[in-house]
Amino acid sequence: MEKFSKQIYNKIIFFSSKKTAWIYLSFISFIESIIFPVPTDIFLAPIIISQRSKTIFLIFVTVLFSVLGGILGYFLGQYLWDLILPSINFIYPNFDEGFNSFEKNFLQYGWFLVIIGGFTPFPYKIITISSGILQLDLLMFIVCSILSRGARFSFVGFMFFKFGESIKNILEKYLNLMSIILITLFILYVYYKFF
Repeated sequence: MEKFSKQIYNKIIFFSSKKTAWIYLSFISFIESIIFPVPTDIFLAPIIISQRSKTIFLIFVTVLFSVLGGILGYFLGQYLWDLILPSINFIYPNFDEGFNSFEKNFLQYGWFLVIIGGFTPFPYKIITISSGILQLDLLMFIVCSILSRGARFSFVGFMFFKFGESIKNILEKYLNLMSIILITLFILYVYYKFF
């Protein structure tokens, strides 16, 4: 998978200065919300560096297609879950007990999890599919996805617009730190609330 991702990244670098680069970025943004393991930011950065005058447009299509991919992930979770649940129950007979507890917590904090998954490096695809499985309110899912993906890609996009490649290491460092802080605060809140 790493070799495959590297090949795609090399193609993005090659196409980053071409007028059609936004099409590739849109595709990557869409599939990253469902199955693709490499964060969209890695593809957004070289395209913005190559096409600085189109930064706002590039951020817009990245957010749009990321959210559209998230909606597809939501529906995949919602409709495919019933097909695979009997197999999971057969393999893990006590699965329902643990899942019911997870479901209760997810539905209570789902909006917050969508925001965390949409903004931080936590895999957004896990949130999109889980939201569908647990039938989180679709409108809430879409709004939280737009806000969190919009904030993330706007932040990343404008940082690369302003500072170019020199910001890459700093951005990665602080995005991870911000993720750790948000997740830690959430865990502390849940611990305080339930224990």
